[in-house]
Amino acid sequence: MPKALTRYTVLLSAPGDAAHECEIADEELQKINRTHSSETGIDFYPTDWRRDSRADSGDEPQKLLNRQIVEDADIILAIFKERFGTPTSQYGSGTEEEIMLGLEMGKPVLVYFWNPRPDFVPKDANQYAKIGALRSRLQSKVMYQVFSDEAALRNKITHDFTKLLYELEGGTISPKPQLTVQGINAEGQLISEEAELVYPIITKRLNPAAYDSRVRTAFSKALSLKLTQPARTKPVMYSEVKAAALGGITISSALADQMKEATAKWSSSAAPFSKREKVVVPEASKALVLKEAADLGIEVTEDLFDLGGLEESEQYIPSVYGPQEKMLFGTDEEKEKRGLLSELIESCRLRSDFRGFISANSSIGAIALAVSNDGGSPANHVNVELRLPSECVVRSAQIALPSSFLVGHGLDTQETCSQVIEHIFALSESPHFKEYDAALVRTESGLRVPPMITTFSANPLQGERYLDNEDFEELLEYALGDYHYIDDEKTGMTIVRISFDRMQQCQSYAFPCRLLVRGKNLEAISFRIVADETDKPVEGTLVVSSLEEDET
Repeated sequence: MPKALTRYTVLLSAPGDAAHECEIADEELQKINRTHSSETGIDFYPTDWRRDSRADSGDEPQKLLNRQIVEDADIILAIFKERFGTPTSQYGSGTEEEIMLGLEMGKPVLVYFWNPRPDFVPKDANQYAKIGALRSRLQSKVMYQVFSDEAALRNKITHDFTKLLYELEGGTISPKPQLTVQGINAEGQLISEEAELVYPIITKRLNPAAYDSRVRTAFSKALSLKLTQPARTKPVMYSEVKAAALGGITISSALADQMKEATAKWSSSAAPFSKREKVVVPEASKALVLKEAADLGIEVTEDLFDLGGLEESEQYIPSVYGPQEKMLFGTDEEKEKRGLLSELIESCRLRSDFRGFISANSSIGAIALAVSNDGGSPANHVNVELRLPSECVVRSAQIALPSSFLVGHGLDTQETCSQVIEHIFALSESPHFKEYDAALVRTESGLRVPPMITTFSANPLQGERYLDNEDFEELLEYALGDYHYIDDEKTGMTIVRISFDRMQQCQSYAFPCRLLVRGKNLEAISFRIVADETDKPVEGTLVVSSLEEDET
């Protein structure tokens, strides 16, 4: 049966170098029509001056185009790539004039800017600079998106106009902001009236087997080295120690005997070096290695910890250039075996501490949230309050920290620590929402400066210090520091507050990071939103569904 459709004319506006991008927009609008028009009764009709304008006279070309296609358009879709366009009598280009005319007439205006690689060099720097200036001017007037390639442009146009289609169908487009909190699912898509609890979050985001390969390799090296030389029983001579200290020079037994009498007369200050003790692997380290071997199914032979007759000086050798060490006496094989065992013990400890960090936080889940403005104008000073049981709230101080050994020897640098924290907790921009920073105006919010971890001691001769878990804690507090918590002891509830400076219309913004919760029994989160443009608070509830580790 014939069905009546409501047609909305969409003007495709762009400088000449973005003609191909306009074709892409046309294709995506046609796809939306084929998929949704019969259901919604809404049809988008793309127009482009290149094909839909006609010969005319009596005024300057841009004004003629304005009368022919701009004034009759219901929606303006503008795309900029590298060129700004040809100036008109009133504006820097025809595309800019069409955008401004659409805004003056109260039409929805959607603008898309190409975002090239950092090393991009424009053919015409002046033209490209004008595009940047326009982006700055439009920031407070319209929603605009950026795209890096053809696929990204298609995704953004499909997302924006599908959303606009259903808003037009329901008559929900309002001249005022329309704010709500939405969940973000595992695929990075927005879900209404629902939020997914990912549990446990750290196990989901990190790989528990991250150190397995390193430990297996260390085991393979240590087990492959079999000592072939018997242990030495020759008495220890100070002359040997002195010679070794001066460059590892080996002296003959005859020479040692000749020096025996002189050796006995050395001062008491040198006496400590006349004693050695056998090098043995500490029992705690043996237990750690055997535990990790059993956990990985590695068969350990009895001679794994055999160091032959390797000995070390009883006291540490003083040094101003680095950590003090004991001097070793033994064969090259014995010394190599000790090095391989040290490497194995370190690898086992890293694996054990890493898995311990994951296990200690196994009761922590996370919820990804966003705030959407589906209205027809921006919202300023948007304040969101989430209300949930205090027993479910997890703050940064309640997260079990990795050991200092894992931080200092495994993560090693501030950059790596920050990357791990961001990978677990941060929410990155997707085709469906912008990241939190896009909603901040730095002059209002103030600039949050990340910690600068100092890794060098005051004495340059002592070299670099290892990071520890206090450094990790500082970085963690910064990453989660945009949330503010208020406990209500009478009701047993906690209010979690977060603020957004400015939210463009028809746009969604992710929270600064995942909301952390204890356990998997949280059933719902209620929210309350206020903004400068809202007449009364917006209130609602999100139903929480659990997405456990074994479900993905």
